[in-house]
Amino acid sequence: KNAFNSLPRAEVVRALNEAGVPKVLVDYIRNFLDLRHSRDVKCKVCGVPQGDPLSMFLFCMATERLLRHLEERGITFLA
Repeated sequence: KNAFNSLPRAEVVRALNEAGVPKVLVDYIRNFLDLRHSRDVKCKVCGVPQGDPLSMFLFCMATERLLRHLEERGITFLA
């Protein structure tokens, strides 16, 4: 539930850095995430904007990082 809104932005940035995305692009994406306005004030450090074409990519990058770490620890799963 609310996967896009619950994703910590720091995880997105970590995933981008680990993937070797150039710093200038990571900084641009960080600003894109941090400077957006929302009525939901529950989490100022969470969420990627729904409906933006970049959001699905960012969500996938961060969740792929999580899944990779789980696999490294022997946790397997099926989708």
